[in-house]
Amino acid sequence: MWSNYFYSHDIMGMCCRCPYFTYCSNTRSSRQRQFTLEELAQYDGSGGKPAYAVVGGIVYDVSLNPAWGGGSHFGLIAGRDLTAQFEGCHSMNGVLAKLPQVGVLI
Repeated sequence: MWSNYFYSHDIMGMCCRCPYFTYCSNTRSSRQRQFTLEELAQYDGSGGKPAYAVVGGIVYDVSLNPAWGGGSHFGLIAGRDLTAQFEGCHSMNGVLAKLPQVGVLI
């Protein structure tokens, strides 16, 4: 099920044919998938699944970011709302602008 995930994305991590996205950066669709915290927890990067992280209510795909190998980054685990941790370490502009947005947290 998840095995084709990485093969359906281009080098920038933008969605080409991925069935798990309702938002596609290639089509610039304004419709974004809505995630609950429970749903988000499924996207922790384990077992070849995508790795998603929430910052400021927006769900980002961190799967193809080398710093998030295996769904973790300096002790942080994907599949969670990491707003407070992110704001304590990064500028809101630079890092997030490079990540595909895949939805919103509800």
